[in-house]
Amino acid sequence: MKVDVEMPAKIKYSQLPDSSGTDYAAIEWNEAGQVVTWDAAAEKLFGFSLNEVYLNPDINLLILPEEESDAIEKNWLNLRERKSGFFSTNYNRTKDGRKIQCRWYNKPILDNHGSLLGSMSFVEDITSSQFVIQTNAIKNEVLALLSQNKSLKEILTVLIQGVEHQISGAIGSVLLLDGHTNTLSNGAAPNLPGFYVDAINGLALGDTIGSCGAACFRGEGVIVADIQSHPNWTEYKAIASEAGLASCWSEPIINPAGVVLGSFAIYHRYPCVPSSHDHEVILDAVGLACIAIEKTRDHESLKITEMVYQHTSQAILVADAKTRIVSVNPSFEKIMGYQASEVVGRTIEVFYSVRQNSATYDEMIQYLVSDGFWRGEVWAHRKDRSRFLMSIDASVIYNSDGSIFRTIASITDLTNDRAAEDLAWRQANYDSLTALANRRFFLEGLKGALKVAQRNDEGVALLLFDINKFSDINDRYGHVQGDVLLQKLAQRLRDGVSEKQFAARVNGNEFAICMTGLSSTEELDRMARALMADVFKPYALLGGETQVSGSSGIALYPGDSSDMTGLLACAERALFAAKAVHSPDINYYRADIQDRLLARAELVRDLHLAIKHKQFELFYQPIIDMRSKTIHKAEALIRWHHPVRGVICPDQFIPICEEEDLIVEVGEWVFGEAVRQLKVWQQRTRGRMQISINVSPMQFQSSILLSTGWLEQLVEQGLSSSDLVLEITEGMILGDNSDVKKQLHAFRAAGLELSLDDFGTGYSSLSYLKNFDMDYLKIDRSFVTQLSEDSNEKVLCEAIIVMAHKLGLKVIAEGIETVAQETLLRSAGCDFGQGYWYAKPLPVDEFEAVVDSLN
Repeated sequence: MKVDVEMPAKIKYSQLPDSSGTDYAAIEWNEAGQVVTWDAAAEKLFGFSLNEVYLNPDINLLILPEEESDAIEKNWLNLRERKSGFFSTNYNRTKDGRKIQCRWYNKPILDNHGSLLGSMSFVEDITSSQFVIQTNAIKNEVLALLSQNKSLKEILTVLIQGVEHQISGAIGSVLLLDGHTNTLSNGAAPNLPGFYVDAINGLALGDTIGSCGAACFRGEGVIVADIQSHPNWTEYKAIASEAGLASCWSEPIINPAGVVLGSFAIYHRYPCVPSSHDHEVILDAVGLACIAIEKTRDHESLKITEMVYQHTSQAILVADAKTRIVSVNPSFEKIMGYQASEVVGRTIEVFYSVRQNSATYDEMIQYLVSDGFWRGEVWAHRKDRSRFLMSIDASVIYNSDGSIFRTIASITDLTNDRAAEDLAWRQANYDSLTALANRRFFLEGLKGALKVAQRNDEGVALLLFDINKFSDINDRYGHVQGDVLLQKLAQRLRDGVSEKQFAARVNGNEFAICMTGLSSTEELDRMARALMADVFKPYALLGGETQVSGSSGIALYPGDSSDMTGLLACAERALFAAKAVHSPDINYYRADIQDRLLARAELVRDLHLAIKHKQFELFYQPIIDMRSKTIHKAEALIRWHHPVRGVICPDQFIPICEEEDLIVEVGEWVFGEAVRQLKVWQQRTRGRMQISINVSPMQFQSSILLSTGWLEQLVEQGLSSSDLVLEITEGMILGDNSDVKKQLHAFRAAGLELSLDDFGTGYSSLSYLKNFDMDYLKIDRSFVTQLSEDSNEKVLCEAIIVMAHKLGLKVIAEGIETVAQETLLRSAGCDFGQGYWYAKPLPVDEFEAVVDSLN
């Protein structure tokens, strides 16, 4: 058998191309592709002993990385086809896991017939030389991309891919540090899973935060060989495991000034540490990444600067040391009216205005020469010779020898700014709706007025007033008309105050007037009453007149208080006291106001206890059928049995209940008690009794009636809906309150009857009577009290009765106190009567006695 290849000795290696003087590892393979010879050089190169590789069928798994797993098989195919030696370059793996690049010379071993018996391989480690070549290639590609102004992400991606090619099994990532938030965000990570990249985006810096957060925090490399066991990765190991990442080596990217720019990290899918070769690759990549980041940011900064120069709304002018114009931006052309070509080369005197003293310009030049900057306002003219005021902010750029190189001036047209400043001042100091001073500006004026008064030994009066039940006006007419009312009121104030008075809107519907130069309290009282009388005259809203009322309080300086804070507090207490007693008169501050306010506070506290302990009782006032003189209707009227004050009538505590949001609870008790009493009366007699209960507007506005199940309670007690009448006021059905309308219609649809109380004293809107399908109309007692044979009240009552009957409503007259009143009303066709002529409101037992006697 002829053997074509002898076991090579060093002296024979010269027959290999470019192998002179080089140590090669020699490996002999049998025809099955198994190692039969493995010399000392091979053992040194790969780290495996002959015993580990001899006849090992998995030799490719030992010395080949995953991406080169078919290299040995390819070599055998080439040997069988060529029957001659050839070179190949492959990546190989050493026993310690390093990735090396080797050049192989493979030569067949043939028998006498040319059949392949095996092969000889001579292997040279070319990693070092290839590393230099690859590193230079990566560097050249990165620099080429930088010269082409490619994006930072594109450049970093190329860099990472190069490193991944040089380090076996590497997965690269660059995180960029945001200096403002001190967090890391993704720069590039072409081969990391997207969900993992998202998870680490915004990573904070910290000594124990992963590899990258710790590396940037410490300013040095952090090697984590096993992510699952390292304490730095406790928070992130689950997501790392999901991404198939087992180790992470991170180096901070630090520029020459020592500023951390980000991190360069290498991940592997198995636990490992970097070799010296790996570390060298990473450090080279970190240097390139630093250059790429800084150069890209410098380019972006220059680009941004150019964009600002071209697109800023401020005019920018660049001049040389002799004030000759070198460059202007588009905004300059727009503001000044000159094209750049018309001003470049000319001095800045081209803009001087005759309105501006030339000394101002000379002063600007002197300051620029001496101090290097100037800021001020000057008059200039445009190309069309129109004058305008401009603000100049100029700074000098110096040469290295300290001489002036350029002056950069930022120019702002103040024409619109001054108008904007005036507008901003008005917006800051005046109410936008009423054009009156706002609270802040009013307090400034009040403070100044008190200083003048103190200096001149004069008095000052502070008047506060607001509109009573302004929310009812909004509910009745809508917020737009509410605003119209405020505007009209403000105009009356402006027309009514003198030069020595200062008015303001200090809150939603609360106004203030500072009154100075007063000669006497009598003059103050006369002026205040005249103002309030004018302010609260009827207002035209929606084509009709609307009467509004208000509460007011006055405090005097220095009598009530000698400082602004105290004067405000006194005026507010006076206003609050007026509101508490519903007084339409001007209320002057008195020292006992606090006592009255405390008394009211006590009453509020007692009301809470009354609700809790059910200290209320319902009295019933009969409503008489004026034809049959029988009683089948009654109005339920609440009484409060106060443990100290005795029986308190509703007009003394119901308004407080409404103001303190207690009316819903009280109303619930009234309804429940009325239903209970109805049930008792129906069980005792066969006759039908109908009870009317008064409902507050706040009960409807709270949207609570339907939800509390009033209708369901009637059904549970076996009562008919028509057994109950809800008495409402005109104010509840006027306006555009959808909640009120919805609930009224719901009750009406369920069979409850509606009675309109106090008709004739308010708006008397016929359309609302029709829209809400009322059952009863109650003539207010103010008409009945003055009723006589020849009175206007008689005519009005007759007209109301006729109108109601035409609309299908029954009429109840309340406040009947004489037989003459009853006779006139019955003659006019009134259906029902109510008043002290029949009976006052009575407890249940007395009411039952009256019913029994009349029925």
